Amino acid sequence: MKFSWVLPDNNSLNKFEDEETFLNKNIEEAKLAERNGFDSILVSSTPNSFDPWILATYLAMKTERIKLIVAQNTSHVLPSSTLKALNTLNYITNNRIDINVVTGSSKEGILKDTKYLNHEIRYKRTYEFLELLQKLRKGICSHEGEFFQVNNATIYPKIRGEDSSSIFVAGSSNEALAAAAKFGDYHLSYADDFPNVGEQISRLNNLSQRYSRSVKSGIYINIISRKTTNEAWNEAYKLIERASPFQKRLVKLYYSNADSIGILKHNAFNKEFSNKALWGGLASISTTVSLSIIGSYGEVADTLKKYQELGVSFFLLLSASNDKEIERIGNYVLPYLKM
Repeated sequence: MKFSWVLPDNNSLNKFEDEETFLNKNIEEAKLAERNGFDSILVSSTPNSFDPWILATYLAMKTERIKLIVAQNTSHVLPSSTLKALNTLNYITNNRIDINVVTGSSKEGILKDTKYLNHEIRYKRTYEFLELLQKLRKGICSHEGEFFQVNNATIYPKIRGEDSSSIFVAGSSNEALAAAAKFGDYHLSYADDFPNVGEQISRLNNLSQRYSRSVKSGIYINIISRKTTNEAWNEAYKLIERASPFQKRLVKLYYSNADSIGILKHNAFNKEFSNKALWGGLASISTTVSLSIIGSYGEVADTLKKYQELGVSFFLLLSASNDKEIERIGNYVLPYLKM
């Protein structure tokens, strides 16, 4: 079981006064994650963040051991330039860099950077992006596809096979599962109730077996953990109370412009779950927080353990509450899970 901390972006739940404050917060959380037993940190590629490759380079210089997972939207760059950046940064950092391939969800957000393509076409692009990325990792190749073309291409610097970084493929749709099954080392998705996560892992396993592969499963989930159950829930409800009507309207507008399967599920999370520690309430005030685990340290650890029993081996953790959550999880949750 591995744990990654999601570094903050400048979203509606976590607005920063200026760029310097935002950068310092990323540095602080990267160092805290390293000191508190996390295996990696995720560097976001959202519009409200710094360039992920440049930020990851800077954070690697500020840390010593922790791995960095760099998110890359396939709508923005070529597979060849992505692999060159990945190999270069791994060479510089002694192989501490992995990549999280994302496809994008909000029409409004996509249009700020490039031409909008519907969900089906975006995933066709992602599938071909990963296909070419894997070809380039093996050596000189040519490729003539719908979205990408290369002729006798090779990537410098080269990384030895045993030092190759892991490829994470994010998404909750059937198309994301198919891409992860054929090309990924890990599949990442928003957390869901236990039966749905179990069913998704079963589908991923069946798909990956067709290619004689084994792909690990990971989930993205918010944590609010305190010494007692009541303390944790009080903090969760305070987040709802502090949210302005304008903030809630912005979230609804975002959902109305998204065609991501995972994002669209957020609206359905205002329901009862099979575990009393699971809660979907923050989806009404945040576009980045879907499902949460709320409870005492023991309850949070037990809930994560149940996901592990279903087949989840990688956890992307974040917290919408405050900056002490890394230390709480590191001191009181991770030791129980890593025994």
